[in-house]
Amino acid sequence: MKCNKNYSIILIVLALCNFAVLSAQNTSVYVSAHPDDWQLFMNPNANKNIKEPNDKVVFLHITSGDGGNVLGNNNYYLAREEGSLRALRFLSNINTSGNRLGTNMSGTIVNINGHQILKYAYKNIVAYFLRLPDGNYYGEGWPLSNNVSLKKLYEGSISSISAIDGSTTYVSLNDLQTTIQSIIELEASPSGTITFNLADTDIAINPDDHSDHLNSSLISNDVAGSIGGVIRIYT
Repeated sequence: MKCNKNYSIILIVLALCNFAVLSAQNTSVYVSAHPDDWQLFMNPNANKNIKEPNDKVVFLHITSGDGGNVLGNNNYYLAREEGSLRALRFLSNINTSGNRLGTNMSGTIVNINGHQILKYAYKNIVAYFLRLPDGNYYGEGWPLSNNVSLKKLYEGSISSISAIDGSTTYVSLNDLQTTIQSIIELEASPSGTITFNLADTDIAINPDDHSDHLNSSLISNDVAGSIGGVIRIYT
């Protein structure tokens, strides 16, 4: 009788362990320098991850992709953001059943590490728009945004960078990286895996890429190292 009880306890423990493994929520993070980068360069991976309704898919849009049109010319970057949101809804709705919310995504301003950031949620997807200035192709920046860029921030030639909509300022590279890390830690399950999808920074594989692509990846790659145990996929 005692052996049977012990055997039953072992079976229950194994079943609970298996359930925990099966129910663990994995998190896939797509680091998109501009709002249309993940669609162009990170499929079909994004589509495959969105198909998994029990997992979380996080899209980080680092810059606004404004192309230097900052003051009084907002329709350009807003159109790029809407393009990303429509693509997310499209992939979600063709892959999963349920309510098709169309344009009625849930947009909110959230406070992350003391910064106001625009966030949208849709089924198993969350999308953040940091709206940092487009840094121009080689990282020289644009006159209307005081020639700042992610490249200059990462290399240390500028000490701070502000969102183009005036919502917040990151006072250092570490401030930006800590904020990105806080977003991931907020969204990710502690029991699941975290995967970062990043632009490849190896110039032999990915030569002459846009400075925002490369530096968004470099910044986020450092974040992945700080979190630890993060799987990295380079595209």
